[in-house]
Amino acid sequence: MKQLKLALLAFAFMGAMISGCSSCEKSKVEPDNNGNNNGNNNGNVSADVTATDLLNYYVLLETSNNNFRVLYFTSEGGKVRAYMDGLGIRRSMEVGILTGEKLDFEFNTGIFYRFTFDKSSDNNVVLKSCSLSGNPATVTNAQLDKVANAPVFYKEPGGIGDIMYDYTKTETYCASVDYPVSLWFDYGSGPLWQWNLNCDRSDFMGYYFIGNKIGWKSNDESTFGVVMNNWKGTGKKTMVLISTIEALQDGVIHNAFEF
Repeated sequence: MKQLKLALLAFAFMGAMISGCSSCEKSKVEPDNNGNNNGNNNGNVSADVTATDLLNYYVLLETSNNNFRVLYFTSEGGKVRAYMDGLGIRRSMEVGILTGEKLDFEFNTGIFYRFTFDKSSDNNVVLKSCSLSGNPATVTNAQLDKVANAPVFYKEPGGIGDIMYDYTKTETYCASVDYPVSLWFDYGSGPLWQWNLNCDRSDFMGYYFIGNKIGWKSNDESTFGVVMNNWKGTGKKTMVLISTIEALQDGVIHNAFEF
């Protein structure tokens, strides 16, 4: 009888263990075939990000080797095309289905930028991560915003008043240290741009827009800028800028703010 009781107790204990493990297994969240964590959306919806969704957005990123790039999208012949611009350089690729909501952009042979997207609960695209492979540099900052939110950095045709962006050079110029630089852009008469220092100024020079006016390049490819609200949490309208012009402190990334 004592052996029978022990056997029954052992059987009951094993049953409880099996029941407990079965319960634990059911609470484990597995990604579905699309890579969505259905058990923990963290404010996200399950809808996948498509190539068409990206047409309304752009990504500005900065790398550890003193470069910055902008990723933007266009519709060409019924297909979505991604462009990535830098100073004196442009790459593009056709965007198909985003596997796992990831976009792998080959900027140069064997050098890839990977962008992982998601959707928020209000159906807006968000950037979950951005990384660089095949290069010793790393992505130090990356932000996504809607093209419609990009600050207007130029004086529009018929516009009243000038729009200027200012930054401070961190080098000696005109016998002064930390010299202020002003950038002026006109669209109605050109488009034309000019840099201005207290001791010097440039002639009016031509420029062209990139994307849907999210940035610009000088016609001679010497200067490149992209505008974004709240870049790096500044709360300001910011133009990220780099140039090969000595007066603008060539080869240094600057954050110019609307004046």
